[in-house]
Amino acid sequence: MHILGMAKSLLDLQGAKAPKLELDFLKIAYTLSRLEALGESGKGFLLVFTEPIANRAKGWIKKYETKESIEILSVDLTDEEMESLRDEKANNVEGMISGTQGYTVGAKSSADYGQQIGEAHLRKKIEQRYPHIARVTDPKKYPLGIQWDYYGTI
Repeated sequence: MHILGMAKSLLDLQGAKAPKLELDFLKIAYTLSRLEALGESGKGFLLVFTEPIANRAKGWIKKYETKESIEILSVDLTDEEMESLRDEKANNVEGMISGTQGYTVGAKSSADYGQQIGEAHLRKKIEQRYPHIARVTDPKKYPLGIQWDYYGTI
């Protein structure tokens, strides 16, 4: 059985964020359907940081008829984690504005913290559910060559 996971550090769905998140959901759904067509089973997880975003993503389960094959996970971040994430998001906006004005951006457009904390929470939730999972970290072995935030087999 294949276990696929993506973690998204969004705090809202303004602008192009909702369609991008939906595309990630569809990547999971499509990969699971391809695995099923090959006679293999799988389970997908999409981890988000807020309940409103989780509720939006749960609507896609019905829309795309993925049933139990994809589960939407949300985490309750600590106050410290949320503050650090908000700071990172504010720096990203500042960096994007500076970049459009021709200034050096440096690390202001980095989303490393959000990625790290999202992947850590995703890994913890998956490995709690599947304690005997064999995590695969070689991207060459990932289904469809997609850069999964978590991939493992049981």
